Formats: sequence, structure tokens, C-alpha cells
Amino acid sequence: MIITSVHAENVLKYASLKLDDRPANGVIAIGGANESGKSSIGETICFALFGRTFSLGAEQLEKVVRWGENHCSVVLRFEVENQSYELARFLDKDGNHSAKLCL
Repeated sequence: MIITSVHAENVLKYASLKLDDRPANGVIAIGGANESGKSSIGETICFALFGRTFSLGAEQLEKVVRWGENHCSVVLRFEVENQSYELARFLDKDGNHSAKLCL
């Protein structure tokens, strides 16, 4: 699986997160100061794929929604064996949760 883009709204530290310009080949590195949001990018991808994060249990899922907001969303685009997919995941503060996978 190759992730081609991540678009998120109101997830963890991010009001808006858009990662589109990935290199076609090579290694991607994420750098920055402490508490700058590096781990939040990984958590956002984990939430999109699995409906949870690696640091929050199922009973804490509402904490994925950015503080002060009512809902969040993530759209993850990826490729598997030259087939493109789009996975969209939504969550609100009440715990209502949905996901949609499209070709």
C-alpha cells in the first residue's frame, strides 16, 4: 500500500491537514520540534485506516476530534497494485462514527 494523500479536518492538533505532494520514489521523513504535530500525522493515518489510534483506546475515541470542535473527518487516498482507493472516515463528539471506501 502506498499512501498518496491525506486530508483531515479537526483531527487532534490539526484544524486542517493536507498532505498531497509526496515523492514518487524514496523515503519520506517527518521532522519538527517537540509538540509540533509529527505524531498526530501518524495518529491521523491510523485513525483513517483502523478507526482508532495507537495511543487512544476505543473508550477515548472522541478525543480524536480537535478540542472545541464537534466532528472530524479524514480522507486517505492510497494505491495497492496500481489500483487507487479513497477511504473516508468521520467521527463526532457523541461517538457517531462512519467510514466509506471507494475505488
